[in-house]
Amino acid sequence: MKSTKIVSLLLAGALAAGALAGCSQPSSNGAEEQKSSASQEQAAQKSTAEQEAEPLLSDLSGSYQELFPVLFDEQYDQLWLDDSAAIVGEDDADASAEMLKGSVSGNLWGEEAIEAYGEEGGPFYCGWLEGLAELTIDGDAMEISGKDDTGKELFSSTYHYSGMAGDLYVFESDDDEEDTFKYFAFLPDTPESTFHIEFRYGADDADFGEWMAGDYAYWMAAGFPVDPTQQMIEDCIKLFCDENLAGEAE
Repeated sequence: MKSTKIVSLLLAGALAAGALAGCSQPSSNGAEEQKSSASQEQAAQKSTAEQEAEPLLSDLSGSYQELFPVLFDEQYDQLWLDDSAAIVGEDDADASAEMLKGSVSGNLWGEEAIEAYGEEGGPFYCGWLEGLAELTIDGDAMEISGKDDTGKELFSSTYHYSGMAGDLYVFESDDDEEDTFKYFAFLPDTPESTFHIEFRYGADDADFGEWMAGDYAYWMAAGFPVDPTQQMIEDCIKLFCDENLAGEAE
């Protein structure tokens, strides 16, 4: 849910890569053993991911709208302030709440975002692309469909699990058409666990696992149930503040 988590993951990856680069090369026998071990580990991970994929889609069953237009409605401003104040104190609550909102309110993604933000990082765009306004998932039928803001159906297809892209579970349409909704990739966030969902979609899944590079750089769609309860809204705002401001506590 949080851009700070994404940045942390990237930094951790960079440090790990640097550490590996500084190691001496193993002997040929050692390299073969490592290769075999890595292959076995990858096979085990693939098996586990496949086992998790269908239950995940089932847990995501429901109809969704964009997340932040709901949470950023002015009627919830006080919730943002109260939840921020509980962590950073009243004096810093307003600035902290604005910082959190700004971190997911970008309007650039892909190559434009890369050119604008470079390696410094910037806000993520969490809206939806290609006119998608409502997303419906039927996990039991392995079906995903979408409508525009007039209620017109944009697509409807069954999908199958096709692999992992980083932490994202990728599903490919069973239709032959190569369009914007060919692939969907979901993080394991569900309405039950985090009150919202996060995902990407596109005609090509090659860059799904890249947070700040490739065609989907600085974009992570965020969804919220179409008819959320007041409690769900409150819980989602609190979770966002708790997770992102924990390091800023007084």
